[in-house]
Amino acid sequence: MRRINVLCVDDDAVSLNKMTAIMEELGDCQQSGTGKEAVAAFFKWMEAGHVFDLVTLDISLPDMEGIDVLRILRKIETDKGIAADKRAKIIMVTSHADKGRVLASLKAGCNDYIVKPFDVNILIEKIEKFGF
Repeated sequence: MRRINVLCVDDDAVSLNKMTAIMEELGDCQQSGTGKEAVAAFFKWMEAGHVFDLVTLDISLPDMEGIDVLRILRKIETDKGIAADKRAKIIMVTSHADKGRVLASLKAGCNDYIVKPFDVNILIEKIEKFGF
């Protein structure tokens, strides 16, 4: 199995560290605690000629909504001419089972979502679904 590039975004340190520990088994993992940090890391990584294969994105961040971050990440990919099948797989992470926010995230381009506290096995199933 090839190693993948992962960006984990969450403002809760415990959740971020838990997700990062899981993702480090799959590949190289970068962390961001805010939406602005995530956008900057995503853009910088792409400018260096790389892509993130997977992004786990908290739906509630202190500086901006996760769905707004999602829209920006998808716009960056579009602006860079990244083909749809080469774009990052984005999993929204939420502590709210709010159907409205989840549906809005799916419409904005996320690939899946998971509810906190998340079950590691369910997360792994979702990741395997992407072929990682």
